[in-house]
Amino acid sequence: MGSNAPFAFLFVAMSPALVGLVVFCIQMAWPRILPRLVVIPPIRRRWARCTRVFARANIATLLVPLVDEVFKNFQATNGKILIVGSDGMYLVGRKNKMLQRAIRAWTARGMNVRYLLVDPSDEALAELEQLRQELEVSDKLDILPLKALPKDAPHEVHVLAEFLLATHLTLIEFAGAKGDKDQSKRIMWIEGKHWPKEMHSFGNRWVAPDAMSARVDRVGPTWDALFSQWADRLEPVCEYAQHR
Repeated sequence: MGSNAPFAFLFVAMSPALVGLVVFCIQMAWPRILPRLVVIPPIRRRWARCTRVFARANIATLLVPLVDEVFKNFQATNGKILIVGSDGMYLVGRKNKMLQRAIRAWTARGMNVRYLLVDPSDEALAELEQLRQELEVSDKLDILPLKALPKDAPHEVHVLAEFLLATHLTLIEFAGAKGDKDQSKRIMWIEGKHWPKEMHSFGNRWVAPDAMSARVDRVGPTWDALFSQWADRLEPVCEYAQHR
């Protein structure tokens, strides 16, 4: 026992440092771990019914499981999805296929997907084009690039393209077999800041169908009204990108 005493004292002396190191490692790893927790069914089911803020997220690992949970709950059949991004780098690479698989599954459900990229990389456009060719119905995916806008493009297109370089949205509207079949359901995803060449976005807001009637703040519009406003503003931009 006596020979082990120095080691015991050393362990006691180092314990606060070890605890601090563990806490530091958890703090550093937590932003990477949190987005993956959404795949745990109980958390996914709870979040799929509310509005929630995520400090850091990846559209493929966080948004996709939430949307899939909502689609399963409402037995979603037909609808439209608008995804707005900048360079689309999260589509590139062997490890980044989750979003492509999701788009394939969503179109199989009858969803029409439009992907608007305001400054797309050539690699991202190639990935999307390959995906479109692999779909059973290729016209279910529209690829809308806004790269290198000419000076004579409409002023509103220029304004929105600049704004959307770092602020992205996903707008989803669909019909469900459960509940009121005549009333469409909506999902909204907002990325407060998503800089080019970044895999993650910051200041994210998820709004589930059950939360669309809530107000953005105490005196602001409802999320449903905000959805409509953005859908109306983005439609001319999508039309321009499609026909340029």
